[in-house]
Amino acid sequence: MDAILSYHLNPLACGVAKFNLLLGHHLGVPVRSLFAPGEACHPLVSIRFGEIEPGDVVRLQQLTTDLPGYDLFLHDLPIEFVESQIVSGARRVFCANREIRQGLAEKHADVVELWAPGMLTEHIRFEAAEWRLFSFGMAHKLRADHYRHLQQLLEASGRDYRLYLSTALHEGTSFDGAFESAYRQLQGIFGSRLYFVGFLSDAAIYNHLLDAAFFCAFFPMGVRANNTSVQAALQAGTPVITNLDGWSPEAYRHGETVLDIQQLQALPTAPEELARLRQGARACATQHGWSALVARMRGMAQ
Repeated sequence: MDAILSYHLNPLACGVAKFNLLLGHHLGVPVRSLFAPGEACHPLVSIRFGEIEPGDVVRLQQLTTDLPGYDLFLHDLPIEFVESQIVSGARRVFCANREIRQGLAEKHADVVELWAPGMLTEHIRFEAAEWRLFSFGMAHKLRADHYRHLQQLLEASGRDYRLYLSTALHEGTSFDGAFESAYRQLQGIFGSRLYFVGFLSDAAIYNHLLDAAFFCAFFPMGVRANNTSVQAALQAGTPVITNLDGWSPEAYRHGETVLDIQQLQALPTAPEELARLRQGARACATQHGWSALVARMRGMAQ
């Protein structure tokens, strides 16, 4: 095997892609795109048929026909006739579990039962800190410049802190183009104090908000009335650090209901000041909650 060919290459978005990158590292061979094999003559094609678009399965059949030889590492069973042809043409077929091997036992002479090892690459123990900060939202809206200012304020506060970062992806964006570069910048700013916790359920986000000293979210121009991540933090009573502009909600007042990173000279540390911010946050959330929204809509309709 002189290369591994993978249908997806982003390990943040695809488990098979992550498996292939790790396998390539351990085998000492390059991992390439399935349809850009380069000079590979005898690659290992490591795929899950269920992930491949029907048109790309036909392309894959043509690719494997043109190769001098190839092995397969299958993460599921072939279903379509074209997929079975791809299996038949392989020199060897490695199977990720016993069910796959059993399903191919009569379809290929050289079928090897294997497995997929654990794929955790970051063995980091989350350390307790005096302040836990939390941030979540759409990946394409990360503002590294405001986080840099926030880091300076945190260092000046003298408090031990950790920033927990979760994210979601807007349809049409990707980790490759929207998130990865910004995340690397955040790593450069916060170093080992930054923990990326991936995609979280609503319950997990709610618990992070309750445990956080501050919630931070920064936007391309300024926070808007329909930025629901900020609304969720206000509802939980978590002091919010964000960026304001002329189109931000009037109820978002620096030092009263939110903290504007552009005006912030020092982070509040006094318990009574933080309690006042939490109270202001909840009041603001009530003003922009579902009951208020429905009442306004019904009032306008009458």
